[in-house]
Amino acid sequence: MAGADERERMMERLNEFRHCNPRIFDGEKANHWLVDKWLMHMEKLFYDTFVEERYWVWFATHHLDGEAYRWWVDIREDPRADLSTITWTRFKELLLTTYFSQSVKRQMERDLRNLRQGDRTVAEYEREFSRLLHCVPFVVRDDEDKARIFEAGLRPAIFRLVQASNLSTYREVVNRALIVEKGAEIMKERDIVDRSKEKRPAAESSGQQPFRRPPKYPRGQSVSTTWGQMFSLRTGGPLSLRVPEAFSACTLVSVYTCIFSSEPGDPISTLAVQTTTGTAAV
Repeated sequence: MAGADERERMMERLNEFRHCNPRIFDGEKANHWLVDKWLMHMEKLFYDTFVEERYWVWFATHHLDGEAYRWWVDIREDPRADLSTITWTRFKELLLTTYFSQSVKRQMERDLRNLRQGDRTVAEYEREFSRLLHCVPFVVRDDEDKARIFEAGLRPAIFRLVQASNLSTYREVVNRALIVEKGAEIMKERDIVDRSKEKRPAAESSGQQPFRRPPKYPRGQSVSTTWGQMFSLRTGGPLSLRVPEAFSACTLVSVYTCIFSSEPGDPISTLAVQTTTGTAAV
């Protein structure tokens, strides 16, 4: 039992709290969403005004009216009830249980147990799971049961890896699912990069320009005539060519590489030619 000084301090805090205009819950025409909304409103005020958690139930019951207040009086006057054991979590459970019809409770319990991740991310799935569980906290027996229900709704690929970890707490299961999901995203991005590299030509991937074979020159022309026409285009004048005697009377089939001197009259440094009688370097 609180002493006189403690009761006086509690009343001062209660009066300060009332200046924040907390909502009154009368229990009339109430459904589970209205109850949940009122509880969330009260929790927010408790945090915002720095009310100690041990006073939350006491503050909340001072803002019940009508049918809701009669409900609390029945609990308070029950000789079997130990008010000191009614924490804020227990208070919420009692209130939600009272104002949920049995049909709504059963439906929300089914929704929670049948909830599946589907196309949602793990974070999105957890938010929906927490929203439903907040309304029907009595569905789960303990934290491990909560973890198992959440785990069962994960996508098969994530579920297999999470279940293999054999985790016992809800937070461990959620964190593991987030890690598995992130790893799958990284592997997917890596596969995309690897496939794009495989499609790229070898010369392009190595940074080298691909070899392009020069066009073939018409067959049947003499070597000297074709060479003279070709080399004079580069220098703008006549060239001194060192043509092997073996090719002097051959016809030119194709030229593979040509490296010209910058000065007219200088011999070509390298020339690989193919003729009707063979290939040679000039």
